[in-house]
Formats: sequence, structure tokens, C-alpha cells
Amino acid sequence: MAPSPSDPATAVVVPVSIIAFLFGIVQLGTGTLFGVLPILIGAVGLLYLAGGGERIDEWLDTRTTADTTADDTSEDALTTLRQRYARGEIDHAEFERRLNELLETETVSDVASRNDERLVERSQ
Repeated sequence: MAPSPSDPATAVVVPVSIIAFLFGIVQLGTGTLFGVLPILIGAVGLLYLAGGGERIDEWLDTRTTADTTADDTSEDALTTLRQRYARGEIDHAEFERRLNELLETETVSDVASRNDERLVERSQ
């Protein structure tokens, strides 16, 4: 979604992008490579106007959500396993077998982040 024309940032981005783009074309026309930078500035402004900034933010949010969901899933599985063992639905051998399977699929960063969270919870 592109910014609205009444947005103050748009009021700055539009003229700066146009001026930078035109200045870059003039500089390239004179034979200097200094025109590349203003053209890039103009292109970034055009991407902003086309809603590129929001698309990047959405992409970053999606990646963060996917990473969090994966951590939550493994934590949920471990919690469920512990609850089933506590209720007596599975015996000790089954609990150990399933726990080992869960731990084999975890990465080092998963374990480290969970340990960091536990330390923060204990310190509060």
C-alpha cells in the first residue's frame, strides 16, 4: 500500500526523488559518474512511494513470526510431553524416548534461547 498524498513524508520524498533523479541524469549526461548516486536516491524514493518500505517491513515481520512459531511449537511439544508423563498417560521409558526425539530435532540456538528466557524469568 503506497503512502497517501497527504502524508508529510510523501511531501518530502516526491520532490527530493524527482530532483535527485533529474540531477543524476544531467550528471551522467555530462560524462561524470557522480550521477549514479542521485539516481539511486531517486530510485529509493520511488520504491518508497510504491509501498516498498511496507513490503520490506511485512517480509521482516513474516520471518520473525515464522521463527517464533517454530520455537513455540517445540516448546509446546515439550510441555505436552511433560504433562502427559505427569498425568501417567505414558511411562518413564516412553517419556525418555520421546524426549530424546525432541532434543535431536532441536538446534543449539533453540536451546540457548530457551535457557536465556529461563534465566530472565528466574531473575524477575
